[in-house]
Amino acid sequence: DWTLQADLDKKLQFPDIVQTSLRPDIVIQSTDTKRLVIVELTVPWEERCQSAYELKKAKYTDLQTLCTESG
Repeated sequence: DWTLQADLDKKLQFPDIVQTSLRPDIVIQSTDTKRLVIVELTVPWEERCQSAYELKKAKYTDLQTLCTESG
């Protein structure tokens, strides 16, 4: 029952789990197991890999918490 949505030519609409204005690049969802995978792509310079990771992680931390609280 896994579904995959990607932000290609149109705006990706986040699943109706929570309201958000964030648009991750890829969302993979299973309604049976209540699992959600958010994929955010980035292409940093070699020197900025860790800081780019931290920025992306911080960007989606609140969304992860909201989704977890929603079940």
